Amino acid sequence: MNESVLRGVHRSACKLIGVMAICTMTIAVAGCGALPGSSSTPSDAVAASSGDSTLDSAVRQIYTKDYTYTKTSVSSYGEETVTVVSQGVVSQSPYREHVKVMSSSSQIWDEAYFYDNGSALLHTESGWQKTRSNRSYPYGHNRKLDVTGTDTNGDVRTYSTRYTENVGKGYGIDDLTATLTQTYRIDADGNLLSIETDLSDLNRVTAIANAMSANGEDRAEAESNAGTAEDHASKETLEIHDLGVTQSIEIPKV
Repeated sequence: MNESVLRGVHRSACKLIGVMAICTMTIAVAGCGALPGSSSTPSDAVAASSGDSTLDSAVRQIYTKDYTYTKTSVSSYGEETVTVVSQGVVSQSPYREHVKVMSSSSQIWDEAYFYDNGSALLHTESGWQKTRSNRSYPYGHNRKLDVTGTDTNGDVRTYSTRYTENVGKGYGIDDLTATLTQTYRIDADGNLLSIETDLSDLNRVTAIANAMSANGEDRAEAESNAGTAEDHASKETLEIHDLGVTQSIEIPKV
């Protein structure tokens, strides 16, 4: 079962990460969030680090506390815009996650359970299917964030951040990195409200790496064909709800 089935995120390109094929409908880099990149348990997971105690403390909550979420991914391909909206529940001890796709114009599965830091149960047109999947973390997981700006509006504090991802490492290509920009919103009590991640540059750079690796293009040709980040426009918004409220997730018996 490939990662496009596991994550169901609509993007464009094809890549090999570890022993899992990433094909046509999904593109990301291990550890960024859309792909797992880690099998750490919640107790030893490493949250993002920025050097700002308020931001770091707020982000750490989604690795230690139960919560529910709404995730909206919007990607543009020329004149076409693809939107995927999903809702999920996360229980930390033991780790379990239940996801339902609420709205999508292109989706391989419509419901999934992830559990035991390595097991997955997916519902497709063919019914429930068992497979293997590392735990997935939000974008920014285990990365050092560079805070580029802050703003306060009423009781909400907003942090603008960015970090780099070594895309070339997975392809054996030197000096090929992408910059991901993020916006974190935190309430007056220090609770994380949302994370917005711009994936446009990540998609562009991964397209370059794929063209060099799979198609044999040289770097200049691959960069020219990939265009700009605007040609790969994609944003994901993760809204956090019920933070700290105990969640109970029962895995179906199939």
